[in-house]
Amino acid sequence: DVTLTARLLNADKCREGEVAETDVVFPTTKAAIQEALKAVGVDGIRCRNVFLIELDSNLSGFCHCLNQSDSVDELNYLCYLLSDMTDTKLATFRAVVEYGAHNENAAALINLALNVESYDFYAGVDSDKELGRIYVEDMGSIDVPDEVRPFFDYAAYGRKVREDDKGCFVNDGYLMRSGLAFREHYHGPEDIPKEYRVFAFPKLSIRERLAACQEMSDKPAQHSKPVWNGQEKRTPKLLYQ
Repeated sequence: DVTLTARLLNADKCREGEVAETDVVFPTTKAAIQEALKAVGVDGIRCRNVFLIELDSNLSGFCHCLNQSDSVDELNYLCYLLSDMTDTKLATFRAVVEYGAHNENAAALINLALNVESYDFYAGVDSDKELGRIYVEDMGSIDVPDEVRPFFDYAAYGRKVREDDKGCFVNDGYLMRSGLAFREHYHGPEDIPKEYRVFAFPKLSIRERLAACQEMSDKPAQHSKPVWNGQEKRTPKLLYQ
């Protein structure tokens, strides 16, 4: 399974010069997220804002594409999608990301994971000569007599194939479009299936809620940024539900 580790920080305390942080491992559960939020002092009343840093994964090549505006639910959904992939599809996913397509943020990576079959990746094919040899000898794309093959320019033919395919060499392999349309299935957190939505503030007792509300009412009014719920505008550099 593909896992992702991140450090969750209390954004409000960071702004005040304090550090309140804990590690989170994705895929995760609602109970685990509630426990992590409680550990850093985010209860949904006194504090609602968090963000993630220091992301790392046992699948290399995609963490640098994630940023602080990606939500907990998006990272969780992405990890589940990647964990369901075969080794071949994971290699294709990594090749597309390395090439530089569909890698702007978690949303783009989710769409790529949902459309990975729009690409073909041939591991180990890392030169025009090797590509040309495969097309001639394995795929029989053109008829080259046996007596001519020792003199045939496989590199030139492979280069023509690559240009026609609009393919490229990346991650020690050959990447090309498969011919299947790439469709944007994911438009925002509202498209995440319910079973992968895990962001939830800790459950507070009535006494805890009353104490928190009283504490907030005693403080001077401050501007509070909205929690991201899939409908309100996303606030840059903060991580919300």
